[in-house]
Amino acid sequence: MTTQEDSQNDKETSLTPNETLLYHYTSLESFLGMTDSGTMWATHIRYLNDTSEQRLMWELVRARIEARLQDSSGDLRDRLLAWKAVAAVPQDEDIYVISFSQDGGDRLSQWRGYGANSGISIGFNRRDLEQQCTKFTTEAFNPPTSTGAAHLLSVKYVSDSGDEQTNRIIDIFLDRSPNDLSTGMYTAQQAFSRAISFFSASLKHVAFKDEQEYRIIIFDFEASQTARYRARKSLLIPYIEFDIRDVEPSIIIVGPSPNKEISVAALKHMLSARDSKDTEVIATQMPYRDW
Repeated sequence: MTTQEDSQNDKETSLTPNETLLYHYTSLESFLGMTDSGTMWATHIRYLNDTSEQRLMWELVRARIEARLQDSSGDLRDRLLAWKAVAAVPQDEDIYVISFSQDGGDRLSQWRGYGANSGISIGFNRRDLEQQCTKFTTEAFNPPTSTGAAHLLSVKYVSDSGDEQTNRIIDIFLDRSPNDLSTGMYTAQQAFSRAISFFSASLKHVAFKDEQEYRIIIFDFEASQTARYRARKSLLIPYIEFDIRDVEPSIIIVGPSPNKEISVAALKHMLSARDSKDTEVIATQMPYRDW
């Protein structure tokens, strides 16, 4: 939760958010891994920091079904009851995400949450990320024979009780006939569950709204064939690799650190040696210290 002090310090930064840039907050160690491998790690959605991921959307769906059942009859009631049975025990979907922020890349709450005292934020051009999603989809899924894809989407923030816009979107799913959803690959129930799960990947609780998050969302990977695993504290976390070799960062901001000035110099030297001369490297403007 952002405190009054956080908000005040955020306003004091001299960096103005650029609508074309999306920032990925990470550690210096992870950045070195990214540059060496040419990939970013897309984490399975069930292993993200927000414990309400996915669950929030299904709770809103169940609440909307109950509300509409109050004054429904006939075919509509039968359809709502069918979707209610699916929503009662939703199936898990393998969805992977990479998080970005449209917050200017120098927000105190983000440094506290992700950077510790060795963090950076990497600013990518949004159009470049969208193009990379298209390339990734074409190479990984060979459309149109496969149903998977990678998309860059902005996150919508809702409260526990939802809102009118979310209800309208849920109604689109609820008003679909099971016959319209059935395919040779999926039953109507599976198709409904998949649609809700994918939409939920771009939905978060309003408590996280200050993150101004965008996400690359990747779905329909066969987890047993493509997922890798990393250890974090008490968890093994599934992830898949997303190729970024064709994406040049526009800017790198070195977060609060006792060594931020020499870290800026080292990053400039490293990028120059790799012919990445168009990437600007600067230090944070935040007067924050935790060392």
